[in-house]
Amino acid sequence: MNEIFQNIIVRGPNVRDGDAKMLFGDEPVHFTDCKTMEHLMKELGFFPSVSEAKRAGREGPIPFGFTDDFKASKKRRIWIWNPSPFDVQAFNKEPREPASFFKLHERLPPLDTPS
Repeated sequence: MNEIFQNIIVRGPNVRDGDAKMLFGDEPVHFTDCKTMEHLMKELGFFPSVSEAKRAGREGPIPFGFTDDFKASKKRRIWIWNPSPFDVQAFNKEPREPASFFKLHERLPPLDTPS
């Protein structure tokens, strides 16, 4: 890959069409299927191989959420959006009821309090 991207979005079932525009405006965005930092660094061309990226300490899963100003190499920094796959709202595309946590507590038996 000749072009060096600074803005990265990890593809998944909960990536929305407007995410790139909302997060990065009109700047170019690279979409990836990589799940680990070492594979992402190789795909983007920062390192010639996955093992080189690991040796440089760019390893492990890509953190969920927005990774701000990640140091990809000595001279390059990138921004990564990796939405969590555990966000129920993103899967069913319906608004989540905010009181659902409290309804769970209503179903639990009361705690015995020592006298």
